[in-house]
Amino acid sequence: NASHLFLASLADLTIEKTYHPSTVIGNKRVPAYYEYNVLSAIDVQVIEVETAEIVYSESIEGVFNQGSRVQLDSRSERSLVLKSLENCFEDMRPRIQQSLPLRTVIIAMRGNREIALIPAGRNYGVQTGARFDILSSITQRTAVGNRTFTETVGELEIFSVHADTAWGMISGNEDKIKIGSAVRLKPQPISSWRSVERWFNRNFTSIN
Repeated sequence: NASHLFLASLADLTIEKTYHPSTVIGNKRVPAYYEYNVLSAIDVQVIEVETAEIVYSESIEGVFNQGSRVQLDSRSERSLVLKSLENCFEDMRPRIQQSLPLRTVIIAMRGNREIALIPAGRNYGVQTGARFDILSSITQRTAVGNRTFTETVGELEIFSVHADTAWGMISGNEDKIKIGSAVRLKPQPISSWRSVERWFNRNFTSIN
């Protein structure tokens, strides 16, 4: 999304290699093998360009395990690292999408411009009581070219939600609020405990 800046940095990378010698279990001989455990951690931030607000910030860990009859060379070990990083990003994608604020526009106004209709409802996750910032953007010529500046000019509090639309009460600078004004759902912070819980469930569900 052009309105958001995505930043990611590698915070930790650990490769554990364990050699398991051949052994006999019951009447069956288990051949020797190497066990590789790769743990990677990525620090992620998503910044809204217009406001410089950090809308998502989290450290995400990815784990990848693999066994091999032979010791892997450095190229093969790098492929394990990539798979561990892929696990990080796969887990991260839906969480970032959930954290990014919904953006839409006012498509109708009623009641002496005191209430407004937006084309987003239950199907978009909008609930009664949700609050949207109402935005106003202006483009100004600067020394480095035209730049667009955005300010919050009001708030829309949702009181009626349908499948694809919702009505809300308007408060703020009435002169700058009109049909076509952009609105942005106020971002909800991600619970640190939810993040820890999801990581635990993802990596330890096989433990009895």
